[in-house]
Amino acid sequence: MTPNLTTDIELALTHSRFNENDDDEGDYIEGSLPFVASLGLNWQYNEKVSTYLRVRHFGKSTLDSFNENQSNSFTVVNASAQYQLSDWKFDISILNLLDSNDHDIDYRYASRLPCEAPEGVEDTHYHPIEPRTFRLSISYLFD
Repeated sequence: MTPNLTTDIELALTHSRFNENDDDEGDYIEGSLPFVASLGLNWQYNEKVSTYLRVRHFGKSTLDSFNENQSNSFTVVNASAQYQLSDWKFDISILNLLDSNDHDIDYRYASRLPCEAPEGVEDTHYHPIEPRTFRLSISYLFD
């Protein structure tokens, strides 16, 4: 790259398992992620202006101890531009730049609506990723 343009890459690979196996339970760890990757591009235009673009990818996570159910993998892109004026710093960030509709996290458990059987229904529940969001911050920097 150049002195003004830098990049960073982070990779995480895991093989999460329980050591002891119970016949009623599998050895997979619920919610564990086998693969996570992050790539950042950082551009420092001058001492006052800088930007970054960050791409994060999350692989499929296991949702039960037998690994019979998995979440979908997803990728999210965030961007930011910063301007510093004397002791003041202005930052505008765009989270979920591409307005992805993916799930931020998935869970698998039994839940029950009033009209369903008392033992409930085993299903996947999720927390959606935040929609495209603009965030403005102003900071005063002390010496």
